[in-house]
Amino acid sequence: MPARHTPTPRLSVDGLSVTYRGSRPNPAVTGVSFSIGVGESLAIVGESGSGKSSVARSLGGLLQGKADVSWESMAIDDTRFVPGDVEAGVGGVAGRLLSYVFQEPKAYLNPSLRIGGQLCEILGIHLKLGRREAEREAVELLDHVGIPDAARRMNDYPHQLSGGLAQRVAIAMAIAPRPAVLVADEPTSSLDVTVAARVVALLRRLQRDRGMALLHITHNLYLAARSSDRVAVMYAGEFVEVGTAADVLRNGAMPYTRGLLAAAPAADGRTRMRPIPGSPPDMREPSTGCRFAPRCAHVHAGCAHDVGLRTVADGHHVRCTLVEG
Repeated sequence: MPARHTPTPRLSVDGLSVTYRGSRPNPAVTGVSFSIGVGESLAIVGESGSGKSSVARSLGGLLQGKADVSWESMAIDDTRFVPGDVEAGVGGVAGRLLSYVFQEPKAYLNPSLRIGGQLCEILGIHLKLGRREAEREAVELLDHVGIPDAARRMNDYPHQLSGGLAQRVAIAMAIAPRPAVLVADEPTSSLDVTVAARVVALLRRLQRDRGMALLHITHNLYLAARSSDRVAVMYAGEFVEVGTAADVLRNGAMPYTRGLLAAAPAADGRTRMRPIPGSPPDMREPSTGCRFAPRCAHVHAGCAHDVGLRTVADGHHVRCTLVEG
């Protein structure tokens, strides 16, 4: 299991596959495996359409009715799931063992209810707290995520919040059930750079303080470096490089990883970006070998064969014939 590097995982997934339904089934994820330990974070990065959000949403049964989801094994702490559990089982634990933070927080907040009431409802359902106890806990949660004057803000409606404050409220709601796993799916895409950095720092602090496993889905390599212990680079439905954030984002070995790094804007905004030529493959068309080969400047005959993830160093794995396993 090359993407496993944690001795006591809170989340463990083996052989995850996702295929969207339609007249021509569209495979989005093929055989992905990973684990995330107590208080550890894993970022999945890649271009739009790489499959990273499909991984995230499949874990909580959010693709029910849209896609066929399967895996060889999946566990959250001591709770194990078989493939048949994908809709009834995993969907049932979403919120209790696994919670989400999404890109557009206001889309997931009820516009007609005060934020305090929404938090108290979650606390009553998942922690069985009475009204007064839930109100005290809700104020503490809002304060914990950095909402100023938390007791007064309990009476606010979502439309009264800025984008950054709304995302903090959404994070408070996500951690309210005390989940083992927090999935942040592009949580900062709608925020400006400064606010995004603060939200990522908040997620990182909460993940460590509460011992949660954090799965961060992002296309922003800078935020991935700030938020994560490990990084998995995803291309055309599979992991092509996995390792520590330093190994992958400073010393990326796979040509696609290097292409992402070259295409990413620098923090100072002055470095010229070099986009990766070409387009990702059509996943509905069967293929063998390296899926990045048609876009790779280093393609050779050996790329016609899939080599799988090769271990190039302790905890660092690369899907490429150019590296020595």
